Formats: sequence, structure tokens, C-alpha cells
Amino acid sequence: MLVIKHRQNQNKQHSQSVSVDLRATIGEEEYPAIPVVNYDMYSFSNVLFVNNYTKCDIVLFNILCDQAENLILENVKTTDVNYYFLGGRTENIINSLTPDRYIPTLSDIETVPEKYFLAFKPKYIMIDWSGFIEFNKEDYIKFLKGIKKIVKKWGCEPIIMTPCVYGVDIDIKDILDKELKEYHIYAGETKKWETDEK
Repeated sequence: MLVIKHRQNQNKQHSQSVSVDLRATIGEEEYPAIPVVNYDMYSFSNVLFVNNYTKCDIVLFNILCDQAENLILENVKTTDVNYYFLGGRTENIINSLTPDRYIPTLSDIETVPEKYFLAFKPKYIMIDWSGFIEFNKEDYIKFLKGIKKIVKKWGCEPIIMTPCVYGVDIDIKDILDKELKEYHIYAGETKKWETDEK
């Protein structure tokens, strides 16, 4: 099981699986755009250094700026970084030389067309849930049963967005173990997932 820590935008060497927010500076003729990792769209302080992620089992680049992934593609392809992209416009994915490196998001309010699975054959799929604030266990279980069918049909591995990403303290581990059995975790606080064995 991968345990991916959410929003690790610090400019340092990372040794665990992480997600970082990928943006680009505004390019000009003399100063071309450069990739930065920052959630704040007005801050360009953290220049992305690909070698910071060579020790990660996986790094998810959360695309927050159109085509920002193109600025790092050549670098990540020439390193040992196991990278994937979250987000990205469909036309960019279609035109990409590595469409299998994009992870689509499926939720109770966001679907992934069957054509996407047929065309790109993603290895992972991000599973989100909009109802963690007013959590209904039965609704979530019903949702996961549908996810299980999709995962089985297309052979992709689910990455579960956890409630703590939304600042909510709900324990969903027992539900996931019962309904999905095999999954990966995307969380703000990862200790419980790292220490508990499935």
C-alpha cells in the first residue's frame, strides 16, 4: 500500500511518497517560465528540483497551472523519479507522450468517461468524496461498491482521498478494508496509515 502525503511543497529532499502542487512562473522572452511547487498562485519562491524526489516511492504532481507539467517532463524522464500527474486538461493529455502518467479523479460528483480508460489505460485512479463534512457511512459504502466494479473492470489501482485532507477527523480504514481490501492512501496525516498494517 502506498501512503502519499498531501501538499508537501517544501524545497527539500523527500523520502516518503508525496504530492506537491505544481505551478509555473510567468514566462517572458528573456526569462522563460520555470516550474515551482506552491499552492499559493501568487508565490513563486519554491523552485522545483526534480532530484528532491528520487527517494520517493511515488510523487504526484498536482497540476495547478495549465501545461506546467511540460516544464518538468524532460527532467523527470531522465531521473529515477516515479512520477504521476494529478489533473491536466484532456487536450494536454491527448497530446502528451506519456498519457499513462496522468491520474484521473473519480468522485460522487465527478465521473471519468469510459473513453478515457480505453484511450489512456491509467494505472491509478484518485477516489474522492464530497460528503466528508456531513458524513453518511451508508452512502460512502454504496459509493465504494461502485468504485470496486470500476477498478475491477479497468484494472487500475484506487488512491483514496482521506477525510483529513478536508480537515475532518473520520476513521474510514475499517470501511476501506472491508469494501476495497486493496488500495492506496492520500492523506494530510499519514502516521496511522504507515503504522497500521493491512
